[in-house]
Amino acid sequence: MSELSLPLLGGVLAAPPDPRQARWQRALSALYLPEGALAMADELTRMAAGLELARQQDLTLLILVLLAEQGRGSTYLPLDDEGLAAAHLEPLEGRQAPPWDRLKAVLDAPEAAPIVGDAKAATPLVRVGQRLFSRRYFRSETRLAAAIQRRMLAPGSTHTLDERLLQSPDQLSAEQIQAVQLALDRPLALITGGPGTGKTAIVVAMLRAWLHEGLSPNDILLAAPTGKAAQRMGQAIRATLLKLDGQDRDAQDQALLTRATEPQTLHRLLGWHPGQGSFRHHAGNPLAAKALVVDEASMIGQELMEALFQALSPDTTLVLLGDPDQLPSVEAGQVFRDLVAALPGATRRLQYSFRMAAGGGHILDVAKIVNEGHIQDLWKGDHAIPQVERLADLSNRGVELLKPTVPLLEAFLDQWMEQRIRTQDDKQSIDSLLFPPVQAPKDGAPWGGEDLLRIRKLVANYDRSRVLCPVNTGPGMMEVDGLNDYLHRLALDRAKDQLETTPGIIVGEPVMVLHNDYRRSLFNGDQGVVLLVRREGVDRPEVFFPRGDGFVSFPLAAMREELTLSYAMTVHKAQGSEFERVALVVPELEGEFVTRGILYTALTRAKLAVTIIASPEAWERGVAREEKRWSYLGEVFKKP
Repeated sequence: MSELSLPLLGGVLAAPPDPRQARWQRALSALYLPEGALAMADELTRMAAGLELARQQDLTLLILVLLAEQGRGSTYLPLDDEGLAAAHLEPLEGRQAPPWDRLKAVLDAPEAAPIVGDAKAATPLVRVGQRLFSRRYFRSETRLAAAIQRRMLAPGSTHTLDERLLQSPDQLSAEQIQAVQLALDRPLALITGGPGTGKTAIVVAMLRAWLHEGLSPNDILLAAPTGKAAQRMGQAIRATLLKLDGQDRDAQDQALLTRATEPQTLHRLLGWHPGQGSFRHHAGNPLAAKALVVDEASMIGQELMEALFQALSPDTTLVLLGDPDQLPSVEAGQVFRDLVAALPGATRRLQYSFRMAAGGGHILDVAKIVNEGHIQDLWKGDHAIPQVERLADLSNRGVELLKPTVPLLEAFLDQWMEQRIRTQDDKQSIDSLLFPPVQAPKDGAPWGGEDLLRIRKLVANYDRSRVLCPVNTGPGMMEVDGLNDYLHRLALDRAKDQLETTPGIIVGEPVMVLHNDYRRSLFNGDQGVVLLVRREGVDRPEVFFPRGDGFVSFPLAAMREELTLSYAMTVHKAQGSEFERVALVVPELEGEFVTRGILYTALTRAKLAVTIIASPEAWERGVAREEKRWSYLGEVFKKP
């Protein structure tokens, strides 16, 4: 931190030798906060005119702890949780950390009144009992609670389900039928279940029932938090509808196939204006829809969920689907988890997993053990995780743990590249999909013919398997950046005689979008693949992204700075995705980078096999570490 960028402490610029500079540097590092957090905390502190210097520093530190807790996903800081306070303060100065009672007592000082007040005050901080909020999150959470309460008070309706819709293309179970009925009868329905519990079949049954009730495809909107989740939702719905044979598919079913709204990201659905920092759709300009179905709802943060509820008309049915045991949103809040716990009358839980019958039983058993934190059951009993020390001992079925060493990890990645990336499902090399170049369609026509089939096969090949890791950067090679670098070097070794492309990415590599790109309708986390395209006799690399039934492509050179390789990706980025096989690399890390929720989410991305690359001790520490978020929303609905 330079002298010029160092915030004022108590109105005095700390000179380089001032020991307070080192103290605040340690505080930022221990709390995993950026330098800007100190500037924000100090600006607020200076509003408390009249506080003596020591109390100013206490208030600054307390605000930093609030920011740290918000950074971990909480919407408020519990002032009465001594354990949480100790966890935040212990790394700061060891035994020199100020007592928690002294820190929070500064909130009661008369001089602090300009920055902290009750729910009705216009102060930047809000104190409600033993909870300390930023004004921003308090207002968002209370507005969302009010919107949900209004929706819950709206009158429901009663629909009689056509028996035929529940028997094709797949026979729905009793619990699935109850979930469909809830969605048809309630203004708000929460449908939750683990992996493989048939949530897509329920969505298709809902869509068909709504159309038979008189809605048109244009009356129904479909959405998900990320581009990948939206894409997967659309593919699953189309695949289920296509299973209907001619005699079972009526005019409404055909309308769903040909005219149904393609699932969108929530930002695109709500019409985000990045320049204005606001959404086009809101209470004054609601969405034109009779029904809205949102998948992967556990990924939706507090403020985005508020924007969604505010953009709904009173007569719009909202159905939220998700798994509350998965990672909550990257942003603050855990709305879906809170609502499932607080609104049992609006919730249906799906228990039976169809993956059990499809060979994924061991994965789900291990995921259940992890989710419940039963460390003693990880290595024993019928569902034990086998531990192996040689590649030759891997069965590539269920869940296995490979004890990591650098040579063994590199050998595993070498094998992964050959068997999972370079080889298709039919044991053929992907080279035939990469060359010769695909021929660009004329006059802006969509991709079609043999070229479309090649692109689909290549994308499907990458969707079969993925390397996952909790962190982007970390020790050694056991992090996303290092894993991608190693696999990229393997790809370069094979392609050194090929036509040169934009430095850093070559033809055939999987990529991911780093930032929202509204001009191209691409969003953070969207995944694509690079192929060579011949346009007017000139070959150039382009990046292909799924869109609807087809693909869109953009010149690689124009997008290079917006992309990263995605041979490996973080577990957070993998939410909303589903793979046949997953390699989960878990590094030795201190802090809360590896948690029970991360491990559960990673395991449940796979249908057939998970290879854990971790020490047994690192795996046990992750299973033991439960991520705790504090949110006010659930408490609002628990009040009498």
